[in-house]
Amino acid sequence: MELFERVSKIAIDKAGSRPKLAEKLGIEYRTFAGYFSAERQHNFFPLLPTLLELYPEISRDWLWFGEGEMLAKNIKDDEYVTVPRVATELAAGAGSFLDSAEVIEELAFRRDWLGHKGQIKNLIVMTVWGDSMEPTLHDKDLAMIDISKTKPHTGHVYAVTHDEALYIKRMVVEPGRLIMRSDNRSYSDIILDYDNQAIMDKVKIIGRAVWWCHDEKH
Repeated sequence: MELFERVSKIAIDKAGSRPKLAEKLGIEYRTFAGYFSAERQHNFFPLLPTLLELYPEISRDWLWFGEGEMLAKNIKDDEYVTVPRVATELAAGAGSFLDSAEVIEELAFRRDWLGHKGQIKNLIVMTVWGDSMEPTLHDKDLAMIDISKTKPHTGHVYAVTHDEALYIKRMVVEPGRLIMRSDNRSYSDIILDYDNQAIMDKVKIIGRAVWWCHDEKH
């Protein structure tokens, strides 16, 4: 069963109809119906948290992945664990200064799901700003960083400081150099010479991005 088949089932079983569910979500039915086309389905994703707030008994695993039953079993508190979101922002662009690592909130995740991302003690969440990593990462997205993964590997996305600025970039490792590359190819590569100790002393890999999510844009 595809995601929008599951949404339709919720509309019938819980709201009574698609128009009634659209009303509960606070959107026009014409807009809601348009989300069912393949080209526009991604526009509905930011509404999924609202849908789950309306019907908290709906299983997250069933809604997102089609796994298990529609109605969630009672979840014990110890099945959730929190990951700190820190105040420092990751620049997907020109770079932001690493001012602080102050924890501004704790975000809750399912313990079993989080276990596939890394050791919980090594995970932090940071905010992305800028457009240099689009379409992978957008401005104001959240990225989960595993701070134990500090060895760069080609193709992976890392949070890295360079010359006192904090970036999130895709790494390319080549003989004698490290390339910080933007997915948005309108941005130039940042090429670091491994043999230039003065440059490498200013580089520190904070960790590898193991998960990210898109924030709703208003």
